[in-house]
Amino acid sequence: SYRPTPPTYAQVRAQRGDLARGKRLFRGKCRNCHARDASGGIGPSLKSPEFLAGASRKFLYTAIAEGRPETAMPSWGHLKAGQVADLLALFDDWRASVPRVWLDERPLKGDARAGRDIYARVCAACHGSRGGGGRDRKSTRLNSSHIPLSRMPSSA
Repeated sequence: SYRPTPPTYAQVRAQRGDLARGKRLFRGKCRNCHARDASGGIGPSLKSPEFLAGASRKFLYTAIAEGRPETAMPSWGHLKAGQVADLLALFDDWRASVPRVWLDERPLKGDARAGRDIYARVCAACHGSRGGGGRDRKSTRLNSSHIPLSRMPSSA
């Protein structure tokens, strides 16, 4: 099946987003799921202070360009870099009155073997030894293509 290649984040950042165009794009592409006022519907509210304070421009770009796996949010990878920049300008406008928080999005560094041992002691009883859920299958399944616990180092 055809899947368009979205613009890169660098291409989007190189564009000057336009608020008026962002509003028009939102009305045409986003409001069916997120509501006319972005208060949420099928999709979540995009104007809640918590969301606006915590969602970085990179997170928003990724959600628009790639979609949100295991949710109703599709990829809008067919949009041009300028169009994505226009939508980001709209988010910037919405968040102008929201106190900012800084989220450290740097990759975490840690010890995979120590993490495996902690998981085995603390988490496996509910989530299963490989993250596939507990024996009753009512526990949260952690092992998916988005949380690759199956690639944890095996016991030595």
